Amino acid sequence: STFDTYTEAVNLGTALMHDPHGFIKWENGADIQVAYKVPDSTWDDYVEKRVLTGRDFDVEGLAVLSQTCAVVGDELMPAIFMINPMTGEILSPFVRTPDIDKKGKFNGIYLSTRGDKVHCDVSVLEADADDCLAVDSSVVDESEYRKHDPSGGHEGFSL
Repeated sequence: STFDTYTEAVNLGTALMHDPHGFIKWENGADIQVAYKVPDSTWDDYVEKRVLTGRDFDVEGLAVLSQTCAVVGDELMPAIFMINPMTGEILSPFVRTPDIDKKGKFNGIYLSTRGDKVHCDVSVLEADADDCLAVDSSVVDESEYRKHDPSGGHEGFSL
């Protein structure tokens, strides 16, 4: 390689994804406040700000449109939502990825995965979210969603 093997990086700031307006809710009523427990009171500020974590989303893409608006692509549901990339504030509810038929037309069904919170009982999430990290494939197969399996980084291309 003609490049140095290590390039120094400078952190210009960190923005935690957070949902102060309560946009992020699943169709079964689950809310990010029930999706995980915090270890102790040192996390109270994160709970108050409604900070999102890997238990809420598995971010696979970010399209920055401006300094104050970006689209986040999520793999867990899959879905997209808007965020302010400078502050980390969620700007919109999520929009699920639609399933399409062989002619490229929306067929009225949305994609979902085994890790999608919509398949979890809210009382289970409230008691211990670790009991519903993923459901059995049959739960998704029997739901109103089309199962979207992990595709090694090619989200949206599973058959």
